[in-house]
Amino acid sequence: MAAGVAYRLGPWSTSMAAPISRDADRSGAALLPAGSATQGPPSDRTQRTETPAPVGNVQVVVYTTRWCPVCKRAKKWMASSGVQYEERDVESSPSDGQRMRALNPRGSVPTFDIDGQVLVGFSPEGLIAAMRRAAAIRAARQTL
Repeated sequence: MAAGVAYRLGPWSTSMAAPISRDADRSGAALLPAGSATQGPPSDRTQRTETPAPVGNVQVVVYTTRWCPVCKRAKKWMASSGVQYEERDVESSPSDGQRMRALNPRGSVPTFDIDGQVLVGFSPEGLIAAMRRAAAIRAARQTL
C-alpha cells in the first residue's frame, strides 16, 4: 500500500483495502460538504511542513483502521504537531463505520471531519488548510 494514498474498504471485508484515485482541487485540500468526499493530495515525505498555528477551536475527528499506514502517519503527525483530534476506529465500532460512510460513501481511510468539512486522505498541507478554513468559518459565524 502506497503512502499518502487513501484506501477504500472493500465490500468483501473491512480488513482488505483497494487504492482509489486521487481527485484533489488546486488548493491542495479536497474539502467538500459532508456526504460527498474526494481524495486529498499526495504528500512528499521529504518536504518540511509548517506546524499549524493555533486555528481556533476547531474539532478534528479522524476515522481510521488499525492496518492503515496513512492513518498511522496522520496520527503521528498530528500528535507531533500538537493538533488535538478524536480518533474513531471504523472496524472496532460499527456506529463509527456508519458515521464515516455518511461523510464518505466510498469508505476510504483516513477520513477527516473538521467542523463539518470532509477531507479524505492525508497530507500535512491539506489538513492545515482544512483546519484554517474551518477556523475562518467558525470565526465568521461568531461575528454574525
